[in-house]
Amino acid sequence: MFFLFRRLQRVPVALYRVLFFSLLAFVLVMSLIPGEADPSGFMNDKFKHALVFFVLAFVMEVLAYPSLVWGFRKPVLLMMFGVLIEVLQGQSGYRDFSLGDMLADGVGILMFYVGCQLIWQCQERKSEA
Repeated sequence: MFFLFRRLQRVPVALYRVLFFSLLAFVLVMSLIPGEADPSGFMNDKFKHALVFFVLAFVMEVLAYPSLVWGFRKPVLLMMFGVLIEVLQGQSGYRDFSLGDMLADGVGILMFYVGCQLIWQCQERKSEA
């Protein structure tokens, strides 16, 4: 797994930052289009939210900003983006504000960080043995 991360980190960080902000823009646009125009409408909405925010956390933490130690700022900023999406959806007139969607966003972010901790601990145990 770490081999893959090392290979991914050979690409200049600036390209990953462009990718990250492009993903943010794409997620925002997809979140604000009318529900019937959403091509991923077949997928469970909460699962979709968790998956999208898991991927955003991965790209931000591992690829776009790997060297910055912001503590809780990175996940909090992602959650603020999720809240912004829900507020804008509530204002749109054709989408709904949903606390459940924000919870699913948080679950996706939490799954990424918990997964990272578990992988990191496993790697530390292997290196100690």
